[in-house]
Amino acid sequence: MAQSFQPKTSETPREQRPVLTPKALAVGVLVVVAVNLLAPFSEWIVRSTLLTTNYFPLGLAALFIFVVVVLNPILKAAKRERGLTGDELGVVYMMLLAAVSVPTYGVTGYVISVSASPFYFATTENGWAEFIHSHVPLWAVPGEGREVAWFFEGLPPGANIPWGVWVMPLFWWGSIIVATLVLCTCLIAVFRKQWVDKERLNFPLVDVPLMMMEGASENRLLPKFMRSRLFWIGFGIAAGKIAWNVPGYFFDGWPNIPALRLNIAGGQVWPGISTNLSLPLVGITYFVNVDVIFSVWFFNLFNLAEVALFNRTGFAIGTSEVYSVSPAALAWQGFGAFVAVVMGGIWVAREHLRGVWRTAWGKANGISDRDEIVGYRTALLGIALGALYILFWLTRIGSGSSRAWPCCCSLRSSPSIWASRASSSKAGWSLCAARSCRRRTRCTSSARRI
Repeated sequence: MAQSFQPKTSETPREQRPVLTPKALAVGVLVVVAVNLLAPFSEWIVRSTLLTTNYFPLGLAALFIFVVVVLNPILKAAKRERGLTGDELGVVYMMLLAAVSVPTYGVTGYVISVSASPFYFATTENGWAEFIHSHVPLWAVPGEGREVAWFFEGLPPGANIPWGVWVMPLFWWGSIIVATLVLCTCLIAVFRKQWVDKERLNFPLVDVPLMMMEGASENRLLPKFMRSRLFWIGFGIAAGKIAWNVPGYFFDGWPNIPALRLNIAGGQVWPGISTNLSLPLVGITYFVNVDVIFSVWFFNLFNLAEVALFNRTGFAIGTSEVYSVSPAALAWQGFGAFVAVVMGGIWVAREHLRGVWRTAWGKANGISDRDEIVGYRTALLGIALGALYILFWLTRIGSGSSRAWPCCCSLRSSPSIWASRASSSKAGWSLCAARSCRRRTRCTSSARRI
């Protein structure tokens, strides 16, 4: 019989102690600083591993493993009470999850480079000065001159960072980032109960850290997952392959263990299949619902059949954009599926949304919002104000109202998918309890508000 999340009476004071402790915040700040220093150094200085890309970044996994496997046992060895509990590890993980979205391929890598590019890369051949510069608002870019060139070419010896030219554009770009995050947070508050408590959605990317947090409060140095023979078998296979191949990066004659690949050559019509066995992907899919895994490979084959049909008939609707799939027809098909999933999710949650509306304005038969990160009234106002500011910002930067509205609607729908995948939480922790909430009858004690 599954255990309830309701704590025993004798353990209630221990279970309800604050989660945002100085210890958790100190460790969280440590790993946040570490990932923001290591990621640029790895990607831009030594041209090595990309630490902040993908949905489960390597920097996130490596630093959290360091905290769970190395740092926490050291704290426990010094004094048992100094070790991090499962709730405190949840705080560290959520801080790290937010931090990996900032450096390099996160927010800063795009915002700074995009705002500096219009003038630096303008040439006589591309005609940007004639056709584009007059339409670029000066408050959104650092302008032109040697200060902008220094960003791409490096500071000359003895020169200081020209903060003056960057303050205004970074402020305004930061404002739309903050507005988007507020919009995301408010959408999470509105939909969390529907997703976690009613629909019992799976959160595969959270099951990994959740299992690593398991047993953190026990009086044993090593975490629970490291005491499993099955874990060491899987770890040995993956780590052994990596360790064996490492010398091959430095010595050409070293015999590497090749990746297991499947290549089916294509032709004029059939696009072919090229894939390989990815051990990290095997690990993540262990936590994914079987129906979802079936849908992934089925629709991949279905898309290949579509591409073959397009090639045979000569059907095309233009070229693909950067970071998009090819051909463009599949990209637009994917966007249509994205819209359908969002609209379908809203339709399924219609009764819940009615309850949210009634609660927000103090009407009868509402839904309790006492466990949410913000109240429903605040969340609805945040969604409205965030969307209005994003619309205003896009209009002022030159998108025009006809293009700003679709962009704004896209921003409003995108966080709903992102939030259901990554951050449907009460102060970051109840998402980590989502898997347990599916199995148990109640989850109130593990989702206490911080």
